[in-house]
Amino acid sequence: MPAGKALEYNLGRQRYLFVYNLGLCAGWTFICASILFVIGQSAVAAAGATADRAWLTAARTLGQWTLIPPPLRRWLCPEWTDWADPWERLAWQVTFRAVQCFQTAALLELLHAALVWVRASVLVTGMQIASRVFVVWFMLTPFARELSADGYTTLVLTWSLTETVRYAYFAVQTYAAMWMPNVRGGGSAAAVPHWLSWLRYSTFVVLYPLGVSCEMWSVWCALPLIRRSGFLRVRMPNAWNVAFDLEWLCYAVLCGYPPGLWRMYTHMLRQRTRHLGARRQREVLNEAASKTRGASTEASKAKRA
Repeated sequence: MPAGKALEYNLGRQRYLFVYNLGLCAGWTFICASILFVIGQSAVAAAGATADRAWLTAARTLGQWTLIPPPLRRWLCPEWTDWADPWERLAWQVTFRAVQCFQTAALLELLHAALVWVRASVLVTGMQIASRVFVVWFMLTPFARELSADGYTTLVLTWSLTETVRYAYFAVQTYAAMWMPNVRGGGSAAAVPHWLSWLRYSTFVVLYPLGVSCEMWSVWCALPLIRRSGFLRVRMPNAWNVAFDLEWLCYAVLCGYPPGLWRMYTHMLRQRTRHLGARRQREVLNEAASKTRGASTEASKAKRA
C-alpha cells in the first residue's frame, strides 16, 4: 500500500475508533448517571419528601439534563411515569434498553482485536465481553422483571463505572493518536491525563470482582426460572437430532467464572504495573531531561557572560 494511502487508512481507522469509544463512553455515562439519579431520588423520597412530587420533578430534571426527545425517552425508559415501583425495578426501567444496546455494541471490540486495529488479544477481549453479553441476553432479557430486584442495580452500576472510565481512556488515547502523534515520551498513551490513567488501571481492583460476583448471582437466580419455564430447552427426538438445555450451560458458565476471574484479574494487575510504572518512569526521565537542559542553558549563559 502506498504511503499516502496507508496514512489515510490509518487516520480513518483512528477516527472510527474515536467515535466508537466516545459513543460508548457517553452511553455508559448515561446509564451510570441514571442509576445514581434513581438511587439519590429514592433516598430523598425515603427521607420524607412527597414521593410523587419528588419523582415527577426528578423525571423532568433528568429529561432536560440529558436532552432526550420524548419518543426516544419512552423507548429507552419503558413505563417512564410509573413512579410507584420499588427503586430497583425503576432502575431497570430507566436503564435496561440502554444496557442492551451498549453492552451488545461491545462485541465490535472482538472485530477490532481480530483486525489488529487495537493492541488487544482476541481471547482476552472475548472473555471480558462474552460473559456480560450472556448475562444480558440470556438471563436479564427473558427474566428481567423477575431479576430486577436481584442485584441488577449493583451489577449495572459496576459495569457502567468500569466502562465509562475505560472508554473515556480509549477515546482520549485515539484522539491523541490522530492529532498528537509526536507526544514526547510514550506516544498517545502519554497524552492521557494521569488521573484518567490511574482510574483506568485502578478501579478494576474493586469493581471487577464485584461485577463478576453480580454476574454469577444473576445466573444463579435465573436457574429456577429457566428450570420452570423450559427456556431454550430442546429435547430429543427432533428434526435436528440435537439436545440442548440452557440450565446445564449455566452450570458450566458458573464453574468457569472462578478460573476466568483469576486469569483476567492477574492479567489486569500485570497491566496496571506495566502501564502505571512505565508512566512514572517516563515522568522521572522527562523531569531529569528538563533539569539537564536547564543546567546546560545556565552553563551556556555563564560562559557567554
